[in-house]
Amino acid sequence: MRTPTRRILFALIIGLSISTAAGAADEFGSYTTFGAGNNTCESWLKERGKGEPRAWQLQQWLLGYVSAYNNWVHKGKNVADGTDAKGMFVWIDKYCADRPRELLATVVEKLILDLKKN
Repeated sequence: MRTPTRRILFALIIGLSISTAAGAADEFGSYTTFGAGNNTCESWLKERGKGEPRAWQLQQWLLGYVSAYNNWVHKGKNVADGTDAKGMFVWIDKYCADRPRELLATVVEKLILDLKKN
């Protein structure tokens, strides 16, 4: 195979790989969540109220999610620019107060949408 053809083929493969990764959810927008994101708001509020190590684990999962969003999706440096970890935790506390059954994975998506507005 000639060099220009290899380059085109390589570019095509890379392009398809990137577009596949960007659209990783299924046709319904569902995807698999691992770890603490499978906990509910009720669990978040209970653990945060105790201040135990489990609360730290949930908080670190949230920060990891936002960090991954910054790395893979966000067009700037920090989607949470203008707030800090404590600010995000308070936002989650308030949001979860009325939605005890909502999963943290869903809540952090809503947090990011709110952060993007600001």
